Amino acid sequence: MATLPRLDMSCSSVNTTNTTTTTMNNHLVRVVESEEMTSRSPSAIQEQLKLYHSIEAIVELNDDCIEVLKEYLKRRKNEEMLSCLQHIALIRNSYSNNTQKRASPTTSSPPSPSTSSSPFGLFKANRPQITSPTSSLELGEIASLKVKQFQNFYNTFIDMESKTCVNLPSAIRQLAQSVYQSSTSFSPSRKENISHLTTIESIDRCMEKIDLALKMQFNNEIMPTFKKTPEFITFLLTRVIELSNESSPVVSIQTSKPPTYLVEDMLNANEMGEYVKVFAKKKLITVDQLKNFTTDDYRDKFNIKKIGHLKRISRLVNEYCTNNNL
Repeated sequence: MATLPRLDMSCSSVNTTNTTTTTMNNHLVRVVESEEMTSRSPSAIQEQLKLYHSIEAIVELNDDCIEVLKEYLKRRKNEEMLSCLQHIALIRNSYSNNTQKRASPTTSSPPSPSTSSSPFGLFKANRPQITSPTSSLELGEIASLKVKQFQNFYNTFIDMESKTCVNLPSAIRQLAQSVYQSSTSFSPSRKENISHLTTIESIDRCMEKIDLALKMQFNNEIMPTFKKTPEFITFLLTRVIELSNESSPVVSIQTSKPPTYLVEDMLNANEMGEYVKVFAKKKLITVDQLKNFTTDDYRDKFNIKKIGHLKRISRLVNEYCTNNNL
């Protein structure tokens, strides 16, 4: 593969000061590490954030990061590269959906590993089975659809006269030009199975090479600087907050209180009901209100004279407070 030309890196956003970028990155790290009260661990959030460090994942996720990247590329005047990758993804998805809809319930089978590993070669595994007129018709229709998609793609992103022409290695551009010239003579005949398959596979290989070249250029030339921009780091901070809040339970800052134990119930249950009114007059309603009282306090303030009762009240209050960490 020919050496990819370096892109113009003169955009003002690339000149963001190291101090600003470092500060925002440090803040991002602190935010991620502080998310310990959520349903997602810091490591899980970090794994999610790593997805935004490659163009493959950004295109696949197709979330707000796409808009942030678009604005960055507009300033660099490279927005056609992202549009091209998105267009390739749309072609791939539309072809996959059409293939699934056309598949017969009696003949459909899971794609082979060699087929599924190629984003465009979804039809290759069926080649030996293309024998019936129905299959030939479907093959011609699929080939015709792919030719139209490729010609539109070529005119938009490959043709040097197009305003949205992307930067590609010369060898890949020449391959695309050759495939395009061949596609202009395509005829969706029902009997030309081999010709249809050849057309489909040549388009597959060309699109794969274009897709790979653009992604390599993105990951090597654009992503390293894009990841340092304040806009991208701000997006990550926003994403951290979103991930932290997803399915996370509401955490109350109040600690749970022990079940209320009334002084009256304690006294009556332990045969000391005669003292209920004494405690009630002093507005001591619950046992936890007695945690700081001593045996001498019960004798002097509540006029409890029986030593057995004094010891029993002290023991019951101490047990309750100890068991409930009061």
